Amino acid sequence: MILPRKSRLFSEVCGLREATGSKAAVRRGKTTVSSGLVLLLCGLWVLGAPGSGAAPRARAANAPAMGPDVGAPAGPAMGPDVGAPAGPATRPDVDPSAEGRPDPAPGDGRPETAVLLEKGISWQSAGDLAKAEDLFRRGLERKPDDPELRAALAGVLARSGRAAEAAVEYTRMLVLSPDDAGLHAGLARALVNLGDLAEAGRHFNRSVDLDPHCDVYADLGQLQDVLGREDLAQESYEKGIALDPTCSAPRMHLASMWMEDGRYEEAALQYREAIAAQPTAAAHSGLGFALNQLGRLDEAAAEHEKAVALDESLAVVHRNRALTQARLGHYEQAITSYRRAVAIEPRVSTYYALGGVLRAAGRREEAEVAYESGRELSARATVAPARPR
Repeated sequence: MILPRKSRLFSEVCGLREATGSKAAVRRGKTTVSSGLVLLLCGLWVLGAPGSGAAPRARAANAPAMGPDVGAPAGPAMGPDVGAPAGPATRPDVDPSAEGRPDPAPGDGRPETAVLLEKGISWQSAGDLAKAEDLFRRGLERKPDDPELRAALAGVLARSGRAAEAAVEYTRMLVLSPDDAGLHAGLARALVNLGDLAEAGRHFNRSVDLDPHCDVYADLGQLQDVLGREDLAQESYEKGIALDPTCSAPRMHLASMWMEDGRYEEAALQYREAIAAQPTAAAHSGLGFALNQLGRLDEAAAEHEKAVALDESLAVVHRNRALTQARLGHYEQAITSYRRAVAIEPRVSTYYALGGVLRAAGRREEAEVAYESGRELSARATVAPARPR
């Protein structure tokens, strides 16, 4: 959300910005606001959020690793990792041993390593990354140089948030297969999470040089945008779209970039194109957010309803819907939406936004409870130890 300077501060404190972890969030520095001022202003600002005409935010020369922007696809900041399976998340048809480790028995003449790979991918699809990792490592004990097993292991390490270990595996494989585009992309994503953005960019560029793919162009563009090269980012997004007009990732990131610049009409166009190719909750929610900023609240509300109907498990669709409901004066609906959002994904910003709407609706005691929940969550986050890098 791009706002005039003072309104942007209220927005970021009260929780109206849904881009936590995005390039805008990491650029705003260490601005602080007293709790008393928060309590005074949060209940009122949501009702007066501007519809359009905001000034673009200044871009920084550098920034740390990225997260999703408003309306960006759910999931990791970057694209899929090498070795990540496709298809529905179904439990593998295996008989776990006493230790909970599936013991594959080929029975069809296939090598045991092939069966271990297949079962590991099935466990990964089911969301059990620990079991998948165990199977991939068992396969590598039997055949240390198997490229598919090692790529699968790198992918599951990346999905487990172990970027440093994933980077080691990708680097090892690239020694043997230096022209593998997928390995370069996987290493680049791991490097982004490690904060080595320059080296990540080199590997993204190498990947698209070897084998252009729309998702990799989307990731490259997102990296370039974070580094302040919006011109290169736009070029990468457009190359991805040209490769595959039905590919949603570059369109969604391009729309998010336009939102950052206050170019809401252009953002809305990209969201509509993404919806035409593949209707998703994220795309409808992003379009609704753009329309909200244009002051077209009834149209925005309709898009938010479509987003919730497509996937009500996403907290962002409830947060964005709540913002529009509040601006329409539908406070009770907004309160319900914010409560659903914090039930799915508790955020300090969402608790403050909920408190603001409760206060505007005259429910001051409940507002104080919401504010206190936000303060407690913020305190826990402040004292939590930093994750080792």
